[in-house]
Amino acid sequence: MSDLALVLDDSGRIDLAITAGDLVRETTLNTCVLVCLGTDARAGPDDAIPDGTTDRRGWWGDALGQQVHGSLLWLLSREKHTAAVAQRLEDYARQALAWMVPAGLAARIDVQATLAPGQGAVLAVTLYQRDGSAAHYEYNDLWS
Repeated sequence: MSDLALVLDDSGRIDLAITAGDLVRETTLNTCVLVCLGTDARAGPDDAIPDGTTDRRGWWGDALGQQVHGSLLWLLSREKHTAAVAQRLEDYARQALAWMVPAGLAARIDVQATLAPGQGAVLAVTLYQRDGSAAHYEYNDLWS
């Protein structure tokens, strides 16, 4: 299985990877993880919207099924980096990636948020396979 590769550019935006004028393909789960974490899930009616509006965002396709796509990381865009926010960061990332286990893409998923003074927060995601192998990904302020 391969996907078009997505990368984080220097400004923290997700974009298609291009090398020598061609789209790059990949066989890892990095693109899948980036889509899960970088897509805005619909906020609940009790969630505080960071920009003060009533726009709860979300993907329109969620109305068609029972699975929610994306993450609530966008709700943290204006939060200070505290231990409580790091815990929410981990929780939101786990929720966004949880579907990968029953789908058979991972046997187990570990998520850890670390506060890096002067650099914000770092989100580390490790996907473990049934054979014991693991893929590790790190993202800096992906939710900004």
